[in-house]
Amino acid sequence: MKNKQQNNPNSADQKELDFFENISSEWWNKDGKFKPLHDFNPPRLKFLKEEIIKHFDLNKNLDNDKNILNDKNILKNIRILDVGCGGGLIAEPLAQLGADITAIDLVEKNIITAKAHAEEQGLNINYQCIAMEDLEITDKYDVILHMDLLEHVLERSEFIKATSNLLSDRGIYLATTLNRTLKSLALGKIMAEYILRWLAPGTHDWHKFIKPSELQEDLTSASLNIKKICGISYNPLRKDWNLSQDISINYILSASKNP
Repeated sequence: MKNKQQNNPNSADQKELDFFENISSEWWNKDGKFKPLHDFNPPRLKFLKEEIIKHFDLNKNLDNDKNILNDKNILKNIRILDVGCGGGLIAEPLAQLGADITAIDLVEKNIITAKAHAEEQGLNINYQCIAMEDLEITDKYDVILHMDLLEHVLERSEFIKATSNLLSDRGIYLATTLNRTLKSLALGKIMAEYILRWLAPGTHDWHKFIKPSELQEDLTSASLNIKKICGISYNPLRKDWNLSQDISINYILSASKNP
């Protein structure tokens, strides 16, 4: 019998939704308004794939000589829910590895853009314009993703609790967000949006950035334990992003349910 999550209208900030609707056509333009996310994607995807593969012990039957992270079937039968999927920058690469992806977003134009691009790539991704709280579920998900989403949510603690209800007992939760520090205000907000113009002005509200201790408290309340946390840092010499130990601006984490 299908269950429906209780609707929580406070999880979405209409101002934030309107902002992303206005730039939704830019998602797959690698030199457009979402260029920073395209540049940011390699370390995010590396972390996601490594954590999912390790959590479910997916490499046990693979040839040692294989490039595990690029094996086309490595995520076969893994059910992933990508919440706040945008134009599909994370959903598509994971679908290419065989995952069964449901990707949702509250901005209809994002879903239209994502669907069109996935069809061009020959990918079968279940895109829906729906709130996470309104999803009808028959089975829970193995993986739930909140990629650069939590800093745009109003009632974060309740939102994460609703997430935990959708995650299977053996599942893994993965999230990226921004730390609320003076460094992130200077570099992640002012420099990125108003000086370098990496992001459109108004993309982020620094007051909504989340300290790791705050997120850990939310996760603990939702019966989730942090397994690993890394920073994602920009190297100005190489002009690229990499996983690092510096979590003062961007960070990414994995968590699983309490035993």
